[in-house]
Amino acid sequence: MTKIQKMAGTWFARVLGEPVATTRVREDGQTLAEYALILAFIAVAVVLAVTFLGGQIDSLFSTIGSDI
Repeated sequence: MTKIQKMAGTWFARVLGEPVATTRVREDGQTLAEYALILAFIAVAVVLAVTFLGGQIDSLFSTIGSDI
């Protein structure tokens, strides 16, 4: 935590009370949002890949199945 963040946390603690000050300085929730965005981008990429390559994948599996 930087010196400015500590000073801001102290200021919030004095002005707004301790619970508000600790929630203002904490950054725990950001990682959850970032992981959700990454997961959403991966899901979109998979859907696009299956949409555009679906026919080729189907014919590949059909060829492999008939060879076996």
